[in-house]
Order: sequence, then C-alpha cells, then structure tokens
Amino acid sequence: MKRLLPWLLTVALGLSLSANLLLLTSAPQEAFSSAPPPAVPSPAVEALPAPGPASLTAAEWDQAAQAHPEALASLRQLGLPPDLARALLHDLIRTRLRAQMKALKPRETRYWLSTFNRPLPDPEARRQRMALQQQQRALLRQVDAAFPEEESDPASVRHAYLPTDKRRQVQYVLEDYADLRMENQSEGLTTPEDKARNALLAEQERADLVALLTPEELRAYDLRNSPLTSQLRHRLSEVTLSEQEYVALYDLLSARGTTNDHASVSKLLMQDRTAFEDDLARVIGTERMAEYRIAQDSDFKLAQNLSQSLHLPAETPKKVYAALQTLKTEGRKLTSGSGTASPEEREVLRTQLLQSARKELVPILGEEGFKLFSASSPVLRELTRKRPATAKPQD
Repeated sequence: MKRLLPWLLTVALGLSLSANLLLLTSAPQEAFSSAPPPAVPSPAVEALPAPGPASLTAAEWDQAAQAHPEALASLRQLGLPPDLARALLHDLIRTRLRAQMKALKPRETRYWLSTFNRPLPDPEARRQRMALQQQQRALLRQVDAAFPEEESDPASVRHAYLPTDKRRQVQYVLEDYADLRMENQSEGLTTPEDKARNALLAEQERADLVALLTPEELRAYDLRNSPLTSQLRHRLSEVTLSEQEYVALYDLLSARGTTNDHASVSKLLMQDRTAFEDDLARVIGTERMAEYRIAQDSDFKLAQNLSQSLHLPAETPKKVYAALQTLKTEGRKLTSGSGTASPEEREVLRTQLLQSARKELVPILGEEGFKLFSASSPVLRELTRKRPATAKPQD
C-alpha cells in the first residue's frame, strides 16, 4: 500500500492539470480580449503661463549681484519664489565682498603674542572695510526693493509687528546709525568725546524712529527693543510673565525714569532695587514674588543645575532650599566669625552642622549629588573645609 501512494498522487495531479487545460481551451475568446478599457474623461486643466527663461547666464548673475535692474528683472522671470530669489542674491553679494573684506584684515599668525601686544588695526584699512560694508548694505537694499513681497520668515521677531516696508526702514535706520557709531569710535579706549558723539547719535536715531513710526508702532518698538526691555529680559529670567504683566511692569518702571538710555536704566534698576521689587510684586502678587526671591538664591540655582545634570525630580531645588534655611543661619556664624565661642566649640558646631546637612540632603540629592553640591555651595564648602589644628598654649 505504501508503494501505491506515490503513484496515486501522480495520477491525481495529472487529471487536475488536464481538467484546467480543457476549461481554458473551451472559454470564449472575449474573456481574453486585449482591447483597452473605456477611456475616462480627464478634468479640464487651465492653461499655464508661458515659462520665463530657463536660467541666467554667468554675466547676468554677475549683474544681478551688482543689483542691475535689468538682471533683477530677468531673475524675477525665472519664476523663483521671491524669498528664495532674495536669499540667493543676498548670499551672492556677501560672498563676493567677503574676500575683499578679508584682504583688508590680514590674519595675525604670531600666535604667541598677547592681544594687547598686537599692533592696532590700520586706520585706512578700517575705513576701507567700513566703505565695503556700506556698499554691501546698499546692494542688499536695492535687492530688497526689487523683491518687495511680504517675507514668509521675518529676520527678527522684534520687528514682525510692522508691515514689511516699515520693518525694512527701521532696520535700515538701525544699520545706518551703527555705521556712524563705528566711524566715530576711536581705536583703543572709549574717550569722553566718543561718549558725547554716541549720545548725540542716539538722540538723532531716536528722532528718526519717532518720525518714521506712528505712536502705536513706536510703543510696540520700545516694548521690544528699548534698553529697559533688554535688562528686564535678563532680570526676569527666573519668572514667566504674561504679556499683560510685562507691559504693566514696563509702564510702572517707565514712570520712574527714562527707558531709552542704558546708563539711566542700569541706575534705575540697580540703585533702587527695593522699588523695582515692589513694582514687580504689585504686578505678579505676593505668592509669585516669594517664588521669585527664592529663585534668586545661589543655592537654589545650584540645586536646579545639579537636578538637571543628575535627572533628579523637579521638586528637588525647593526641597534643598527648605532644608538649607536653618543650616545657613547657623553656618553664617562660622563664616563671619561672630560669637564668643572658643575654637574648640566652633569646631564642634561645624561638625554638627555638617552631619545635619548630610542627614537632610543625601536623601534628596543622593551621595554623588551631595558631594557635588557641597563642593560649590558657599555654606557647605565652608563646613567641609579642613582647618589647621589649634595650637596648644605654652606653659
């Protein structure tokens, strides 16, 4: 029976193939027709505009880099997006002038010389570099005028609230006065004459902005670009204000002094810190002001950085700050040398405080974190510092 099984399978397979062949030969020819399927009507397509030139010649690109109107018009006919065409020309103009700029500023190869021992730049070369910078700006502005379309990605969010034409005009004013300040700057130290000229330029620059912008636009400009704004960004890095809160604080500070002079703003914020914090508390409330003061603490900032490095829980800095308050009060007695305790008693206090710090902080920071924190925290560094043995009095 086992010998018959392969033979029976072979016969069955042959019969199956024969039956399939018979079905195929008896099927109607229409079933295998190669005629194409019925055509499906295509939707109407609007006629495309006639294409412009396929590309520019090398001579035309050279003329475009010099802002020749005919070459700029040919570039527009290529059909490139305005942003892309503008960016290509800006890059081409900067690249062509970069080599000339480098030639006017030879690289110092005497690496062993201090910066103070190197000769001052050649005044004539400095003037030529500034002339090239002004030439570059003039070419870039001609390109901007040839492509006045709205920019999809403004260069700076500080001016994004303005329409495109005014945004560029403001940028041009700032660039022009930056050039004037460079021209009037003496080599080496800033002289009193430099300061007086810069003050006059600042007044003229402000007058030009006032003439260019509407009162609403000028206020928007000041809220984003004034010296007061610059310092507030730095001082308020530990607290997040809403726009409404920021404007309210800006107005409170503006009422107490000028906002457009760096020296006056520094004096306003640094010499009257209590008034600044009173204004900030009035805006953000007592609870957030308490959090702001904690965020100014050096140990809190240290714990923040350490928590990020060691991937500790988000509440770690606050726990460290709370644990350190009593310890810091007692630790200051050691660092200031106050009190009538003998050296031996002070050493006992130091040991006790160090043990207390370890007991409080190791569960929060871990052993590694406690070592790193102790190495940088002023109070803990003082506690862990080894002191020379006290000399015994002679008999």
